[in-house]
Amino acid sequence: MEKWQKVSAKLSAIILSFLVLFVNLYLYLNGKIIFELLLALLFLQSLISGLMLFTYFLYKKFQRLADNLGFIYIQGTFMHPKFEGHYKGKWFQLHFVSKETGGDWGVPMTYVKLQWKEKKTFDDKKLAAHNRKDYKHSSIIEIKHVVRDYKNYLLLKRRWFTFSPKKIEELMDLLISLSESAKKKTVRKA
Repeated sequence: MEKWQKVSAKLSAIILSFLVLFVNLYLYLNGKIIFELLLALLFLQSLISGLMLFTYFLYKKFQRLADNLGFIYIQGTFMHPKFEGHYKGKWFQLHFVSKETGGDWGVPMTYVKLQWKEKKTFDDKKLAAHNRKDYKHSSIIEIKHVVRDYKNYLLLKRRWFTFSPKKIEELMDLLISLSESAKKKTVRKA
């Protein structure tokens, strides 16, 4: 987003909020609505403004984390921000989600993906040894190898969002070390 777009979005939100407030007060002062309805409308406006402020605060936290890691913010939706970049010469993607279904539904989670374009194979038992464990104050849910047509990656699922670059770097270091230790050796037939 350009700087002028950010400023215009902030100004638009402030002007709209004041406009709604003045319309509510105008309707009350001219006897069009009763006092209780005015209070209900003001309460609703404060809830909506609070939600907008929380969303903006969360967006800024994610943007600051991406900047601190040197990553590019590639998707900015409310509950599923993504960013990617390189760390120690490896290609990573961070994805923050809140699942609607499954065993961990409703729990905010941080996904850390170590990605490759070329095909890789890993020992699933070595990866599964880290499932449901705590690693340096990070509650790891699962580590698994995921294969797609265009890429494959090691996926680390961590319970709760983390905004600490140090903790994210620790998890990325764990994935780098696991990618080396759990790599399957290909045996060539003679």
